[in-house]
Amino acid sequence: MPRFAVLAVAGALSAVLALSGCGGDSSGGAAAPGTLRVDSASEPQDLDPLAYNTSTQLRLTYALYDTLLENRGGGQVGPQLADLPVVSADGRTYTFKLRAGVKFHQGQDLTSADVKFTYETIMNPKDPKAGSIWRSTLAAVAGVAAPDPLTVVFTLKTPYEPMAANFAIIPILSASTPYEPRATYATTENGSGPFRLAKWDRGRQISLTRNDAYFQGAPKLDQVVIATVKDETTRITNLVNGTTQISADLPPAQVPQVKGKNGIVVGEPPSSAIQMFIYPDLKDGATADVHFRKAMALALNRQKIVDDVFRGTAVPVNTGLPQGAPAFDAAVGQKYGGAPRIDEAKAELAQSSYKGEELALALSPESYTKDAATIIQQSLQAVGIKVRLEVQEENVYFGKLLTNNFGDLLLTTLPTGNNPNHSGYGIYADKSTTNFNKVADPKMQQLLDAAVGTTDPAAAKAGWSAVQQYDTETAYVVPVVTRHYLEAVSGQVKGHTTAANGSLGNLLQVTVS
Repeated sequence: MPRFAVLAVAGALSAVLALSGCGGDSSGGAAAPGTLRVDSASEPQDLDPLAYNTSTQLRLTYALYDTLLENRGGGQVGPQLADLPVVSADGRTYTFKLRAGVKFHQGQDLTSADVKFTYETIMNPKDPKAGSIWRSTLAAVAGVAAPDPLTVVFTLKTPYEPMAANFAIIPILSASTPYEPRATYATTENGSGPFRLAKWDRGRQISLTRNDAYFQGAPKLDQVVIATVKDETTRITNLVNGTTQISADLPPAQVPQVKGKNGIVVGEPPSSAIQMFIYPDLKDGATADVHFRKAMALALNRQKIVDDVFRGTAVPVNTGLPQGAPAFDAAVGQKYGGAPRIDEAKAELAQSSYKGEELALALSPESYTKDAATIIQQSLQAVGIKVRLEVQEENVYFGKLLTNNFGDLLLTTLPTGNNPNHSGYGIYADKSTTNFNKVADPKMQQLLDAAVGTTDPAAAKAGWSAVQQYDTETAYVVPVVTRHYLEAVSGQVKGHTTAANGSLGNLLQVTVS
């Protein structure tokens, strides 16, 4: 039977975030008492809580919406919309009792019908190509029942040990409104979370106001302002002079500039896992050739990226499973190591269909992403692969990523955490929305299903080791590093702990002096 690590019930884990997209700089005066200001490099593409899982999107999602269980970090979960579930002896049935009296922001009661609607919307999308980013999270779920307004019953295809953590991820939507991906909630929301959307001034800021009717009590903050500040120097200045209280997704190079100044602390949760990958186009050309992909994987100077770009806040990784995952097999997962293996890379390249053509590597505009891409470009050039860097605004970049229309190569970072369902299964599974380059390999799917479909730790570890081994043989995705999430927090902020998923955690108890 699955076990739950539970902490004492405290405030809900809600999150407000700095968001990633495009926009100008906003650097107004100091925030008023009761206002938490968060500076972000950019803004989101839209507000759909089921469409994206970037850390920037998750922060906003978990401020506006609730989940069945609360993610309390380090693999621990606790009650939120529901009490901890009753799990059947065979590990295939999870029964939840919902809290009574919870309401959506538009006034509807939150019931089991809404939970069933949300989960079935994710599991059975009208258009699989536009399905929810969370679809792979529910791969083990066979069905959802709502026998009464406050009871939800999940039936699993097979027992799955990490399932409890997955119930702390899915934001619950209202069944009263038909859901259309990236349309229904593109510019609005109807969650049940501790904050409501007040205004989205595109290119400048997103303003949230507290939900006085929140079922766990109103937040202590009056509002949260998420400002779009593209310039890194301005973000540092705002934090040091007290204009802003949190600088989200802090570039590692900025840590020495802010840490310790005016009481500023830098949060770096050790359990956080944000993975950097190169996605090759698998449809045609050299990137569809396994020898070429293996040549890339062998050529990368991952250690230089760890040292020069992430300043020791990352580790080299050679497979889709991060080093912190319970089932990580170091002998396989560190097969290529951190240093480039030039001779082996050249040998693989010689067997490939690559003819010396220049390939485009698409990337988003963050400074650390551009710095990492430059090292990747140099690494590939050292073995004879020509790469051109194409920096794109995030709204363009994510649009191409989500539609598998990114050209030759794409460099991206994903906040997978250490749950193998997201970091391993989600990247390669046939029906996963995070299978961005559309891997379709029956053997890989068989290995994934075997790894997921067991609650025996030894069998799971063996299963994921087999997945990792096949991962290195096929190189459908080229992993680069796994890094920690970083944020800088002003000494004005009390009651806040940096969360591994990039959220602001415990937002109910946060105050600004």
